[in-house]
Amino acid sequence: MPTVVDSKLPDLSNHDLSTFDPACMWANGMRRAIVGNHFPSGRTMVQRLKAQGFELPSYYVYLPLGKGSVCESRARNAINICKEFDIPTISWDCEDDWDGYTPDHTVTAMERLINIDTCVEMAKRAGFPEKSQGIYTGRFWWVPQTANSTRFADKGLFLWHAEWGTNAPGQMAPPKFTVDYGGWTDVAIHQAGSKVGYCGRANRDMNYLFDTFYTQTGGDELSQADKDRIDALEAEVKTLRRIVGGEAANDYDLLVSIQNEQRALRGHLDAHPSNPGVPFGVPIVINEVSK
Repeated sequence: MPTVVDSKLPDLSNHDLSTFDPACMWANGMRRAIVGNHFPSGRTMVQRLKAQGFELPSYYVYLPLGKGSVCESRARNAINICKEFDIPTISWDCEDDWDGYTPDHTVTAMERLINIDTCVEMAKRAGFPEKSQGIYTGRFWWVPQTANSTRFADKGLFLWHAEWGTNAPGQMAPPKFTVDYGGWTDVAIHQAGSKVGYCGRANRDMNYLFDTFYTQTGGDELSQADKDRIDALEAEVKTLRRIVGGEAANDYDLLVSIQNEQRALRGHLDAHPSNPGVPFGVPIVINEVSK
């Protein structure tokens, strides 16, 4: 069963721009945020959040699925922002065919899937594998509009699930950990309300972030103890380099001790891989050493 990592995860768009205040958000206990703004101001929002110290686990793209050329343009913009600011994942917002565009034909489930898939493949070619991408949607939309397609769950895209419950002002629905549509089971992010007020605006989207987001996208959060241990190991590696360089060429006990520590660390990292785009670890490989 997934567990809640963050219960105060806002997602922000151009509609939040007039009251956008990262310092106020930080003062209200928020430490992560997701942005989805295809206008130039989207980059500015990301830049200001990063400067404040926010983690941005994803960037979302509102796709008008009846207008493939617009989907592709928005996808390119999102890919560029994610690469510039080291945002590890892209979420494709699937809830609308037109987004204000005048319909010129009836959109089919196949057309929607093709347009989503085009964006997924664009991001993949740009260095974001399927596990670094997600789908934002709700059962109410996905099942009838895609014929309940399992294509993207089968590819390994995580689910950002929208379900607000009664959506009472200032309230979030209880966390929804699992679903039964689109081939997904475990939820990575749950958008649980759209009327949560803070920092000058009454109605904003708010989400739960679950630990499955990190495991499904290829990593999890390191504890402070893990980070301290990595720092200590990297200091020992510097000592090892001096040994290899001849300053203490006979200090085999230290060499073997470092090697054993690295084996233990490697086992930990194999079980808990790092987030995409967050490099760390031991910079050299130690060969087997014995007295």
